[in-house]
Amino acid sequence: MLFHIRDSGRHSELLAAHFGEHGDALTDLVVSDPKFTTPLGAVWGRVYLVYGSRDFPPLLHIEDLGAHGVVIEGQTGLPDLARVFGGGDLDGDGFPEFGFNVQERTGFNVRGRLLAVRGALALPSAFSWEE
Repeated sequence: MLFHIRDSGRHSELLAAHFGEHGDALTDLVVSDPKFTTPLGAVWGRVYLVYGSRDFPPLLHIEDLGAHGVVIEGQTGLPDLARVFGGGDLDGDGFPEFGFNVQERTGFNVRGRLLAVRGALALPSAFSWEE
């Protein structure tokens, strides 16, 4: 399987972590793209949860995961060295959790946060980490 990020003149650095599986016995992958840029030029960053599959197309544009995963983004942005991690089943419900770090800027102050996403049988196809 090959993931491709559409290049719109931006530099992307993908960092990946093993996530586990969400009830289908296939390994999932968490990928961060800290340089994801909106069509208006704002650098927000994105995190992708890519579900394991036996029928991936040979080339998958990661922005078009559809039913193959979840897209997570927010306006606060990912740090250049965004880290993603698979945390295992932290709450004992049978589904692994994963996490990633974000940066919030207020004036000259920068604050980091570590966010965790609870594993579930069904997650929305897209959401913001600011919700």
